[in-house]
Amino acid sequence: MAYEEKIARLQAELDSLRDPDFGFIRAGRPRYDRLFGRDSLIVAWQRLEREPQIAVVTIRILASMQGKVNDPINEEAPGKILHEWSPTTVPWARWSFPYYGSVDATPLFVLVACWAVGRTGDKRLADEFWPHIRAACGWMTAVMAADGGGFLSYFPTNPLGLKHQGWKDSWDLGPAYPTAIVEAQGYAYAALLHAAGLADSRDRELAAGWRRTAAELRRRFNRHFWVKEKKTCALAVHGRGLIYGAVTSNPGHLLFTGILDKSRASVLVKRLFQDDLFTPYGIRTLSVDEPDFSSDAYHKGSVWPHDNWVISEGLRVCGFTKERGLVKNALLATYNKLGKMPELFAVSRAGDIAEITHAQYPQAWATAALLNLLDSSSNARKALRILPPSGRG
Repeated sequence: MAYEEKIARLQAELDSLRDPDFGFIRAGRPRYDRLFGRDSLIVAWQRLEREPQIAVVTIRILASMQGKVNDPINEEAPGKILHEWSPTTVPWARWSFPYYGSVDATPLFVLVACWAVGRTGDKRLADEFWPHIRAACGWMTAVMAADGGGFLSYFPTNPLGLKHQGWKDSWDLGPAYPTAIVEAQGYAYAALLHAAGLADSRDRELAAGWRRTAAELRRRFNRHFWVKEKKTCALAVHGRGLIYGAVTSNPGHLLFTGILDKSRASVLVKRLFQDDLFTPYGIRTLSVDEPDFSSDAYHKGSVWPHDNWVISEGLRVCGFTKERGLVKNALLATYNKLGKMPELFAVSRAGDIAEITHAQYPQAWATAALLNLLDSSSNARKALRILPPSGRG
């Protein structure tokens, strides 16, 4: 199938998930045919270069339901961005909507809002989004101030809610509470710096405070998360400073944020492409050398296209062109082999690919991952700029 045919098919799949009333992209079918904060924001990011209006409508609907009060049952808090919302009842849901059990939707909201303003050049959007960006940064800084290590952590307050609140939200991921998941620290760092850029003309004192908080987060992060002997970052710091050091794909999400020391970023990239993580079809969620690895486990060994795409964005902006090409070719190989791009899939220890029966299809951020890699600009001057100011060369 030619590139043009692939692009057209992927675009049609994505369009089939577009909400007819609001215009955001629903997460996937059959089980997740509704609004998810994290998913919708990542899809908006994936399409921002080509379809910036998706980001605009996504920010608007999430802003309309931004947290206003503290509610331990649905885990709402002032400034927080929702995890999930549906206008109708979902029979298997263990919470009411909107439900806010996500640690990373809020910094992603800030990032996509700031990137959308930069991409469109629309100053009216900056004014429209600013109160919501300020509130979101207020939630992040409050959580970081309350956390013993100064990290963006989560501590679930609904016993029936999500136990883990990063994108790998399985029940059995291990860390105790409060949990500071690795990628959320990078998201928060970048979000505060991008937001400070908008704040400069609105509240210079606030902008300076966000930059100080970001700098302190970066210092603490490089001190506590880097695991020298494993040449990667820990999955999480939890409880009273305990390190959860499993070798995972999660640290790859840090590359676009600028939070890692540059020398460590280069070491991390090499680690991601070692045989225990990298396969002919993409980077695994968990190293095959970990004791609980299983090639078809939801978050403990399977391969997720969107996970690989976020890593590839970091590779792109940090200049790792060869490695980004490896990810692109791996996802293309998956598409050619399976005839589709599902939510996740398995790759055996021997390198053979297999479908996972419970994987959603179409899944928006999986479809948009390959679509972006195929139709994004090859001209660095025209491509989306996402590094925070301190990370730009």
